[in-house]
This record gives sequence, C-alpha cells and structure tokens, in this order.
Amino acid sequence: MRHDQEKAELRKEVKGLRSERDSMDKMMYRKEKEIEEMKQRGRAGVQTRGSSAAPRSRGVSPAPGMLGGGGKGPSGLSKGFTPDG
Repeated sequence: MRHDQEKAELRKEVKGLRSERDSMDKMMYRKEKEIEEMKQRGRAGVQTRGSSAAPRSRGVSPAPGMLGGGGKGPSGLSKGFTPDG
C-alpha cells in the first residue's frame, strides 16, 4: 500500500513537471517568433550612436604662441620678449 501511495505522488509530480515543460515550450516558441519578426523588420529606428550623431567639424590649430610651444624659446617666453621692456 505504501508503494501505491508513493507511485501516486510521483505520477502527480511528473504530471506537474510535464505541464511546466509545456508552458515553457510555448513561451520559447512565442519568443522565437518575436525574435524572427524583429529580424525581418530590420529593427527599424534602432541605430548605433555613430550613425545617429551629427558630425562635428574639427577646430583649427591655435596660432603659434597662443597655447605654448609655437614661437617660444626654451624659457617659454616669446623670443622677442625682454624683461626690461
């Protein structure tokens, strides 16, 4: 009698697991269909940032002596500058 009860419990568990598996299979089928539809539509409206950002113009280099280096000697001062005047 004890074995009959265990069998009944196991059958109930198997039935529940099969039901759960069927639900998961249906969900996977729906998701696969959804993915396929998205691929066919080409995901319209979704772009990478590079394709949607407006191009920026590059600024010109500063004139020599404006930001350092250009036209200056080793001291960092303009070559024609004298401290006395």
